[in-house]
Amino acid sequence: MKKICFALLAVILALFGCGSDDSDSSSSEAGRPSVGLEVEPEELDTGDRVMVRISVESEGDNLIELKLRYPRQFSYVQNSAQLFLDETSLPVAPGLDLQAAHSDERYLVFYFNARLLEPGGGAGEITLELTANDAAEDVEFAVDADVAVGENFDPEQPQFTAQDSAFVSVLPED
Repeated sequence: MKKICFALLAVILALFGCGSDDSDSSSSEAGRPSVGLEVEPEELDTGDRVMVRISVESEGDNLIELKLRYPRQFSYVQNSAQLFLDETSLPVAPGLDLQAAHSDERYLVFYFNARLLEPGGGAGEITLELTANDAAEDVEFAVDADVAVGENFDPEQPQFTAQDSAFVSVLPED
């Protein structure tokens, strides 16, 4: 059993790190992954969690940089991220969890090879949980995906163009 788990982990890690080409295709729409976003519930109490669902479609052999922008009032729940492909679920972890120094925005950034989506026909879904730490009204969650040119995301210059977004309100504690 240990050998099977180790082999599966090795294959997953290899797929996450492979596939970047030398061209700067992140600045063009060619090959850009398409993403969608759902955040539930839309209203919650401080201390509760939201479930974030990010659908992603991409083909080819590109390294994908999937970015979730979320408000500082939330924190990522460690080990909550899963990648769903058809009937398969794989644990994933963000490559980065950063807060911009001069804004209230936080970013979770996932890097993976588009080939990983092939068992799902070029599509998959990442789910994760965030905890609401402070009250906030109508705060925005947004998602963007690009063909990555290395793993060099900078929260101060995120080159982020939201492809989908959702709004959530966190009620104060009574």
